[in-house]
This record gives sequence, structure tokens and C-alpha cells, in this order.
Amino acid sequence: MGKIFAYTGSASCCEALLGGLGTLGGELTGIAVKNGEKIERLNPGSNEAYPVVTTGIALCAEAIRNKPSCTKPVPALDETLAVAFDGYIENFDALRARVNLKELITSDGDLLLSVIKSVTAESRLELMKKLAPALIGDPTYAFMSADEEAIYCAAGKAPLAVGIAESGIYLSSKLSALPAEVKRYFYIENGEYARVTADRAVIYDNKLKKIKKTYLPFDFETNCAEGLFSTPELKTVVAVKDALSRYTCDGGIGKEFIKAVAKCTQRIKRIVLTGSASTLSAARIAAYNIELADDMPAVAASPEELLHSGVQLDKSTLFVAVSSDCEDGDIISCVKKASAFGAKTLAVTKSSQGYLARCCDSYLTAQMSKRCEFALSYLLLSLLIAYISYKNDIISDVQLKVTVRLSQMLTGKAAYSLKAGNGISDAADALLSNNTVYTAGFGADAFIADEAARSFRALLGAQAFSFSSGKLAEESAKLLKGRNVFAFITSRELLQISLKHLRRLRAKGAAVTIIASSDAAAEINDFESVIELPENIALFAPVIAGTGIQSLCSAAEYIIENEKEQRAV
Repeated sequence: MGKIFAYTGSASCCEALLGGLGTLGGELTGIAVKNGEKIERLNPGSNEAYPVVTTGIALCAEAIRNKPSCTKPVPALDETLAVAFDGYIENFDALRARVNLKELITSDGDLLLSVIKSVTAESRLELMKKLAPALIGDPTYAFMSADEEAIYCAAGKAPLAVGIAESGIYLSSKLSALPAEVKRYFYIENGEYARVTADRAVIYDNKLKKIKKTYLPFDFETNCAEGLFSTPELKTVVAVKDALSRYTCDGGIGKEFIKAVAKCTQRIKRIVLTGSASTLSAARIAAYNIELADDMPAVAASPEELLHSGVQLDKSTLFVAVSSDCEDGDIISCVKKASAFGAKTLAVTKSSQGYLARCCDSYLTAQMSKRCEFALSYLLLSLLIAYISYKNDIISDVQLKVTVRLSQMLTGKAAYSLKAGNGISDAADALLSNNTVYTAGFGADAFIADEAARSFRALLGAQAFSFSSGKLAEESAKLLKGRNVFAFITSRELLQISLKHLRRLRAKGAAVTIIASSDAAAEINDFESVIELPENIALFAPVIAGTGIQSLCSAAEYIIENEKEQRAV
């Protein structure tokens, strides 16, 4: 998988491409530019002066494991052509066998570069049309050649945002990566092609007929809100406060929230949710709580599972797509599948201007940075659960108002849980002292443990793995002895069974740190390492737990930075 960023215009493109790379993020990054009559690779980390060039393509890619390896620099290029690629070619081996070229082909980008060079066509647009049936997997890609000051692109599962500025035209896999100078934008969608020059972007359908696009105004602050605050902690608190002020009021659920969800929650009999990474964990907790609170069938699954499963989708289904990535191709494919079966669709996402929001019948948005997307996405889902419970007469008007008032206390409680102290520093030391750590929970807390392990890996580089506390307690003493286990208990109803599992872990030699809501922590008297989180009703506990995880990560990051400074001295 990769994220594409490109520019062609009247200004030098190198700084713009570097800025796009910084926003997109990824394990592998690279830039290709048209320099005179040849294509040239630039090193984003180099201190060398960049050439004054006006057309280029940048790519952020994940290192592909268990697939054709992506060990070569990106984008794929030679002196005449450069290709940036987002997605997978599912018939990689079969297509590679048909390409009679001497180059070593180890990645999807390499393969596409070779295929483009080997296909004969009257024009590059005709070439892309010819390629479409041969590329199984519906990838998105962009390429440029040394003989033309233009960028060609084809949209597959993942759309491409086209940003129009005075100095030229930008292409981006993420709307949020477009710079502030962009004034308007539109999307190239599945099955569409484009030829982009410095002053014009011409879009074609799959029969190469020109398409007229509707331009939308680009609001830089809305799409890049996560960059407006100085620290991760402040981002989280401000984002929670903003979401609550927008969607709730003193009388209960706010008008904007009701307007967004009223139609898509009418006459529903089941709810299907999807997300990826942190948002999938949030979706799974929501599915658990929907069945618990509303006695309504609910399932949460990854996009890959949903695209190849028999999950029931019809007019009585609400399909909820949860993603901070507004242009996630697999999630968008799931939305389109759900819509084709007549399901109502709701996006829980970062921006109302993103493609995911536009694909769905309605949307809820919050300022989701990577560090707080779990807490923010679950906050919106918890309000949805409360609203559905009210509509189905499971809770009364008074109970709904009480629930909303408790939600409005989350801003202060999130701020409290983000403060280091109350055992956080000791837990951070424990987290960093062991090569391998485990996270655990029971019921919905198992999904909070998933998020904790993910955060420990992503932010701290820790070898962290999550388990249901019952499953982990069944492992051998040899595996557990001397290991640190971070266990979550956010529900008093599950306290005793959770403690039973954790006592078994301790008996097998594991060092157990419990992270619990204050009502549960008050009843834990036989464990020394207990981190107490502010109490709230069970529905909102994952929001507080999510901010507690970030507090632990921040404390560990502080220790790491302090050790680096001491070594430097």
C-alpha cells in the first residue's frame, strides 16, 4: 500500500513534495521529478540542494511483508518514466510472467513500470484504458514521463484528491495533505482517468469520455486541524471538547447529531461496523455495547473480512464506516458494497470534506489525530449507541439527558487521565524495562488492550501483544514468568472474573499492572500496581481508557528522551 502526492505547475515542486510526504507518513518515502529530458530520483533526507523543477511525484509506502517485497526505493522509475502506486496487484505473479523484460521486478510499482513500458497504445490515456482489465485488485496509480510536462493517473479503490492552486495543481491520496494555497478541490473516483498539466486537469471515464467535475471549496484548517495544537495531550482534550460541544447540548443530544443520524437509523434491525487499526478496536467495543444495551445484532469486522464474507447487508442494516483516513480504499469499497445491497451508511471520520463522508448517506466528524483516533471515534459511536437506545425506548428521555450530561464531563476527565502521576511513571518504567510485554482485558476491555498494544508498538517500538485475559492466563509459566502484563478493568460487572484471570497470571510469575476505573480500583486490594482512571458510566469508559493509554505512552516517551539527553551529556 502507498500514498501518492504529486504536483505540476509554475513553482518549484520539491518543497511542495516534501511537505506532502511529511503529512502522509510511511515507512518508505521517495520523490521523482522531471528534470529536463530525464526522470530523476531525489532523496528526501539529503542535505543537497534540490533542482528547480516544476513536475514531480512523491510516494509514501508501507514495507510490504508476506507480499512481493518492497525493498527498492520508491517511486519505481527509470530515466524515462516514474510510477507511484497505491494498492495491490492481486495477479502479480501471473502478470510478471507475461512481462518479457530483464529488470528485476520485486514490487507492484516495479511491475507497473514494466507493464506501462511494454504496452503499445496511441496515447497514454488509451494505455491506461488497456491496463484496466489486466490489473486485478483495482489499484490507484500515477505516472509521469520524461517527454511531457504532465501527470497521468487512474483511480481504483482509493480515490485521488485534485487540489487547484494559483501556482499549479496537486494530486494527493489524502485530502489533508493538500497545502494551504489550494482553494478548491475535487476527487478522481474509481474507474476514472486524468491528465494533469500546470493549468488544467482533464478527467475521463472508463470509455475516455470527458467528465465535468464539481469543484468544492478547500478549508485548510478543517482538514489539518490536528496540526493546530502544540502537544498530543492538548489535541486530545480540545478534540473531545469540540466533538461534545458540537453534538450535545444541555437538553441532551444536539440538533446537528440528530440531523446526521435520524434518517440512517430509521427501521434498522442490525448494525455492521468496520474500521482499521485503532478505529477497528473502537468499532468492536461499540458492537459489543450495542448488543449489550440495545439487544440488537451488531458485528464489527475489518474491511478485508467484510469484502469477502456473507455478512447480511440490506435495507434494515446500518453500515458504519469508522476511519480517520478519509480516502481509505478498502473501507470505501465496503461502503459501496453496503450501498449496493440497500443498507444505510454512516461515516465516522475526520473531515466532512473527505471522500468517505461523501460516499455515505451521512457522517459524524471529530478532530482525529493518529494519537487520539481511538478515543474520538469511540466517543462518537457511544453517542450513537445512546441515541439508538433512546429511539428504541430502551432508555427514557430523562436517562438520555443524564447520559449526555455524563458525556459532557469527559473533557475534564480526559485531561485528568492524561496527567502523569498516580502510578503512571512507574508503569512507564515497567513498560520500557522488558523486551516483550502483554496487554490484557476481558469482554470489551480486550479491545482496549488491543489499542494499548498497538500504541506501545507504534509510539515506543515495544514488542507488545494483546490477549483476552482468560486466554493469556492459560499460557505456560515459562512464557509468562518475568513478563510485564498491563491489564484493563473498566467495568465493575467484569471485575471479579478479570481479577481471577490476573491472579493466575501473577501466580505464573507475570508482573501485573492494572489500569482500572476508580470504582473498580477501589475494590482491588491484593495488587500493588494499580493505575486509577476517572470513573464514568461503562458506555464512556473506553474514552477515558484511551486517554490513559496515551498518558502512559507520553510518560514512556519522556523517559526515553531524558535518557538520550543524559547520554549526550
